[in-house]
Amino acid sequence: MTSETLDLPQFIEPRDRDTAEAAIRALMEPASIAFVGASTSYEKMSGQPVRNVGAVGYGGRIVAVNARGDAIAGVETVRSVTELPQGMDIAVVTVPAAACPQAVRNLGARGAKAAIIAVAGFAELGTEEGRRLSAELLRASRESGVRLIGPVCNGIYSTPTGLSLGYNEIHTRPIRRGRIGLASHSGALVAPFVTLIEQCGAGLSRYISAGSEIDLGMSDFIRYLADDPETSVIALILDHVGDGGEFRRAIRLARDNGKSVLVLKLGNSALGSAATLAHSSNLAGTKHVYDAVFAAEGIRSVPTLESMAYASALLSQGKRVDQGGVVACSTSGGGAIILADQLSAHRPPIPVPSLDASTVEEVARHLLFDAATILNPFDLGLGGRHHYAANIMALARDPQTAVLLVFGTPMATPAKREQLAGAVAAAAAAKPALPILYLSPAALFDDERSILQNAGIPVCGSTLEAIAVAAALAPRPVHVPAPAACTAPVPSPVQPGGPLSEHRSKELLRRHGIDFAEEALVDTVEAAVNAAQAMGYPVVLKASGQGIWHKSEMGLVAVGLASADALRDAWHGMQASLRRQSLDATDGFLVCRQVREGVEVLLGITRDPEFGPVAVLGPGGVMAELFGAEAMRHLVLPTSRPAVEQAIDDGPLAALLAGFRGAPACDRDAFVDLVLRVCAAAGELGDGLQEIDLNPVKLAPGSGGAWPLDALVVFDDETADR
Repeated sequence: MTSETLDLPQFIEPRDRDTAEAAIRALMEPASIAFVGASTSYEKMSGQPVRNVGAVGYGGRIVAVNARGDAIAGVETVRSVTELPQGMDIAVVTVPAAACPQAVRNLGARGAKAAIIAVAGFAELGTEEGRRLSAELLRASRESGVRLIGPVCNGIYSTPTGLSLGYNEIHTRPIRRGRIGLASHSGALVAPFVTLIEQCGAGLSRYISAGSEIDLGMSDFIRYLADDPETSVIALILDHVGDGGEFRRAIRLARDNGKSVLVLKLGNSALGSAATLAHSSNLAGTKHVYDAVFAAEGIRSVPTLESMAYASALLSQGKRVDQGGVVACSTSGGGAIILADQLSAHRPPIPVPSLDASTVEEVARHLLFDAATILNPFDLGLGGRHHYAANIMALARDPQTAVLLVFGTPMATPAKREQLAGAVAAAAAAKPALPILYLSPAALFDDERSILQNAGIPVCGSTLEAIAVAAALAPRPVHVPAPAACTAPVPSPVQPGGPLSEHRSKELLRRHGIDFAEEALVDTVEAAVNAAQAMGYPVVLKASGQGIWHKSEMGLVAVGLASADALRDAWHGMQASLRRQSLDATDGFLVCRQVREGVEVLLGITRDPEFGPVAVLGPGGVMAELFGAEAMRHLVLPTSRPAVEQAIDDGPLAALLAGFRGAPACDRDAFVDLVLRVCAAAGELGDGLQEIDLNPVKLAPGSGGAWPLDALVVFDDETADR
């Protein structure tokens, strides 16, 4: 929830970052805490935070506010916020929603810097009263100077300062101190996350439940963790972002400060998106756009809580993944094949390098069969169990090993179990910066689990889970775009809002450096014939004007016109179609040179409500229907040539452009140039641009160019072309 969604008066302005950072610092390092609305009953949510705060030894001043003045957990108690000592740092507010705005105002009068609004009953209810209370609460925050986390915030945790504020299971006990900072839109998931990282020998630095983000939001929390010396890994559980620009800037700060960022994005399916809306009243956003943002900003995306916990744990322990890829091995030949299949099938692709010649030579010394082939993934059975240690160590020391994945099958005796687990642990000791994962679909015995856990090695219970962790850890380039050559809008005649006709769309895009095949705008049939003769048959004839968007369905495009007679027939047929549909070709008719050879691709720009303009590229024409949405690749702007090249290589476009099934290779360089020009045009056309659609684009063989065959530019209803 952001202030923009609350229809607040114009005088309420967002505050600067300095006050946000100061407020979060006060929340994590308070000298005093007020519990407003504290209950005497531990079974009530309002009675838990005041008791939990002592769970990890908080040593500051604690004052409970209880209307009856009842004694609570042996702490100092007052009857109202107005009776609080002056200068209380922060507060946890658990009074009913309707009373929260006045409580915040009163806290401001007592000098509080920040407050956690733990209760529900605001805009997340989807009611007019809930929205009114949200607006009133934010107004109270703005007027009092008290920054807010929440509503619906279930707490924070700071292990360096011994602070437990909230009502999760973890708030009832001390947890392991570590280097992982977690900010989450889901409060309850923190408990299993902490359990999982502690099993790997890792721990938490800070935890922040984002709640409904009426004031402080996820980007504020990321910036705090980016600057936090106690945090080296930032783990995010997101259902939405809100302000995409602020989010990306916060992530870049974290990256510049050397922090690893992992994200578990919630609501990626239709069902999950509906559940997200029901959970928090926030739309989940488009999966493909989020994936593009994560790739552009170097965020490690994971599909499950377990994979995020294991990857976070390894990175927080100083593991490094600078170069190379995933090297895998299995005690079973079948297991090695499963790993090979799953690693190669993963999207985006996981780097799986060939083994270095020195590794092959070392492993070859221990083979039971001279004719055995040494591959990645490697079958440890080829060397026998007596050589597990030597072969696993050789794989760990391979210069191309960024992540080592070991698939272990159950061993029959304690000695054999200890032999395998000990071999993996020895590799971890010899290569302390190397992330090592152990995959065991079957339950481990206590002895082998103890050996692996003591070595800080995550044990994954499923193949897909292990692959997900490996994918999150594997090196993947981050393509930082160069500064745009042109950032100012290009002067052009004012255009009306809404969609432009094909002719006007092309006219506009030409001014932004985008070329189209030769064409002429005509208003008589004889002019059409003269234009076709000048450019050479065959040609394409199209009607162009406002309201003419789907020309094929309307009967307003004809292709392959090879003679003047065919052109005249098409002209008269279109005139009849226009009359039947009460349409007018207000621009006239386009006679276009037909681009016959090549591959059809799709290229467009769409405006995402959170992240702004996004480029979409993929197979075009009938191929778009054949491959479907999963074949499309998305790029958030600004972008770069390497990012465009990678988007092509990550999908089916690479094979199509290289010459699929004996077809000639197409002009890939021209297509990359066109993508970059269209992305630049999107930036130059300003915030009012909603869409650019070039479908299809014909990529000619060899170096024949990239030719958009149609164009549609859409502005919002109130925007003129800049």
